[in-house]
Amino acid sequence: LRNPLICRNTGERIVKNRTCAEWNAIKRIKNTSNIRFNKITLVNIRITRQGKVGLSKACSSCANLISFFQPKNVFYTIDSTKDDYKFEKYEIV
Repeated sequence: LRNPLICRNTGERIVKNRTCAEWNAIKRIKNTSNIRFNKITLVNIRITRQGKVGLSKACSSCANLISFFQPKNVFYTIDSTKDDYKFEKYEIV
């Protein structure tokens, strides 16, 4: 899954070869282990360039992927203004 990166200032599409963290994690688990997805917990943490914890909620493509594989739990970080960090649980539909 590749989501287009859009420049905040110009609105132009940025072309880079990146994939989402959720996709990478699911691909690695699927290809290297026999663990069933309904037994795993995915935790996604985003560290910004300034070294702070940022929002790491799944994009729409990854949300569909998560819904398909149905892991036990999915947690992501939310924006934090201090040095601490907070997680929210992703509701799988």
